[in-house]
Amino acid sequence: VGEMHADSTFSITSFTTFANRVAATGDRTTLRAHVDSYHDGTAGTGVKIEVTGGSNMQALKAQSSTQAFAFEWLECTSTIQDNWYAIYMNGSPNSPVSAVKNCILHSIDTSDGCWTIQVSDTCNVLNNLIYDITQVTSGNGNPYGIRLSLTSTEDVNVVNNTIHGIGCTHASSGCNPRGIFVDDQADTNYYNNLVTGTYTDGTGGAQDWSDTFIGNAGAESNASSDT
Repeated sequence: VGEMHADSTFSITSFTTFANRVAATGDRTTLRAHVDSYHDGTAGTGVKIEVTGGSNMQALKAQSSTQAFAFEWLECTSTIQDNWYAIYMNGSPNSPVSAVKNCILHSIDTSDGCWTIQVSDTCNVLNNLIYDITQVTSGNGNPYGIRLSLTSTEDVNVVNNTIHGIGCTHASSGCNPRGIFVDDQADTNYYNNLVTGTYTDGTGGAQDWSDTFIGNAGAESNASSDT
């Protein structure tokens, strides 16, 4: 477990990747705020990570097919415009399960799409606050609050997340913001998520949820402003 203290803003200009390491079977690597530095649910009250430079950034990335990782109680924002991820969970064993928990991800202006939380394998995405993710210039990507891109049927739980203001402010076509980009697979669950205020000023389509009907995954007690 690595713990961070809220004594100053952590500015980063390059990838922070957590990858394969020597670990016991069933172990999980966790980066989190120290209990004395937990935020109170609002930005600026806990550990803050700010991206201030770099290109095609992945602020926090977990990359392993054999080991689990967790990011907890962290705030992440940005001062640059680029195509990037705030938290990228790519590869994970089924036990223990990787996790993104109790994080605040906000105020990100992007020039070419931002997948704020990207999940490509087994993971729990729990109790996160995501807001004001904006594509401000024309590019090839789209802004997403949470995006699932699974390669097969995997255990992913997206639970108790609040997402607001994922959008595009440029007028060109092709920008399609999504609050939650759904991967409708069995063993994937979406419970108690609130998504509001997804918008576009261009000619693309904005949706709180990418799918209006979820047929295979579990879905219950979710709410949005566009359905």
